[in-house]
Amino acid sequence: MNKQIFVFAFVDSIITLAFILFGLNVLWSFAEAGEGILGLAIILGATSVFKASLALVRGYLVDSFQKKITIIVSLVICGVLCALWVAFGHFLLLAVVVYIAIEFAKEVYGNSYATLVAEKLKIDEYVMYDSISIMAGRMITIIGNLVSAVAITLLPQKIIVIMVIITLSIGTVVCHKLLPKSNIDNSTGKEAGKISSGWIFAKENVFRSKKVLTFIVIVFLLNLDYAFIPTLLPMFIITATELTSPLLFGIIRAGNNVGELVASAITLKFSKYVSRLTKIGLGGSVLVFALFPFTYTAPTVIVILFALYSFFDMLTQPLYSYFVSSLPSEKRGRILGIVDSVILMASPFGILLGVILSSLGMIIMSAGIVTVFVTSLLIVCKSESYSSVRLD
Repeated sequence: MNKQIFVFAFVDSIITLAFILFGLNVLWSFAEAGEGILGLAIILGATSVFKASLALVRGYLVDSFQKKITIIVSLVICGVLCALWVAFGHFLLLAVVVYIAIEFAKEVYGNSYATLVAEKLKIDEYVMYDSISIMAGRMITIIGNLVSAVAITLLPQKIIVIMVIITLSIGTVVCHKLLPKSNIDNSTGKEAGKISSGWIFAKENVFRSKKVLTFIVIVFLLNLDYAFIPTLLPMFIITATELTSPLLFGIIRAGNNVGELVASAITLKFSKYVSRLTKIGLGGSVLVFALFPFTYTAPTVIVILFALYSFFDMLTQPLYSYFVSSLPSEKRGRILGIVDSVILMASPFGILLGVILSSLGMIIMSAGIVTVFVTSLLIVCKSESYSSVRLD
C-alpha cells in the first residue's frame, strides 16, 4: 500500500482535531448567545450563503497557486482569526464575521488538501485514503467531541481557543515538513487565474458534462438533509425533550463519529464497490428516519439512531471520493469550486426547510428528510454515470 496514504491521513487528522474543538465550542456559544435554534439556523444559513458565493474564488485560488503553500497560509490565517475570535467573541456580530472568515479559510485548506492528495494518488488509492483518513479522523473526533463538551462546561472560552491555536500551529509545521509540492506549472496557474473566463470554463467543464451535472443534483439534494441533520437536529431534539446539555450534545456527536468509524472500516475493505455502498447508505438513511418519529424521546435511542444514520451516511463517501479523483488535476480546484458553489446553496434552503418542518412536528420533519434520501437514491440507481461504479 502507498505510504503516502498514511502520511496524508496523519497530517489531516491533526488539523481535524483543531477544527473539532473550535467548531463545537462555536456552535454552543452561538446557540446560547443567539435566539435558540432559530438564531443558530440564521447564523449557519448565512455562513452557507457566504461560502457558496466565494466557492468560485476558492476554486481559482486552489488551481492558481502551489497547493502546499496555500494549505500552510490558510492554516496560519485560521490561527490568526481564532485569536481575533477570542478578542471579539463577546460581540455577537463580530464573532459571526470572524467565524465566517474562519470557515472560508478552512474551506480553502480543505479544497487545497483534497486536490493535492488526489493529484498524488491514483483513483483507487484516493478512495482508500479517504476511508483511512475518515477512520483516523473519527477516532480523534470521538475523543475530541467528548473532551470539547467537558472543556466547554469547565473551561473559559479563551483557554479552549488557545488550545485550538496551538494545535493549528503544530499542524502547520507538520504540513511544511511532510507534504509534497503540487505539480502546478506557470501555464496552469495563468489559465486558472483568468476569472473573467469563468463562465466559459463552467460551460465547457460543468454544464456540458452529464457526469458532473448529475453529481451536482445528487449532492444538492443530499445537502438539504446534511445541512440540518448534524447541526440543528440534535439541538432541536434536546430542546424538544427538555434535556438541554452540552454534554448530551457532545455524546450525540460522539455517537455520530462511532457510526462513521465503523462504516469507514467497511468502506476501506469494500471501497471498490462505489455504487453498491452508496445505494446501501442511502437506503439505510431512509430506514433510520422512518423510525425516528417514534423513538426520539429516549436519550439512549437518540444516540443510537444518530450513530446508525452516520454509519449509513458514511457508506456514500466513496462516491464523492470517486468523483473528486476522476477530475482532471489541472482543473480539479475550479470544477470543485463550481460544484461547491451550487450545492452549498442547498444549505440555507435545507436549514430553513428543516426549521419549518420541525415546527410542524417530528413525523412531518422526518417525512421531509426521508423524501430527500429516497429521491437521491432513485437518481443514483437511474444514472448512467453512478449506478454501477466499481473500481478494479
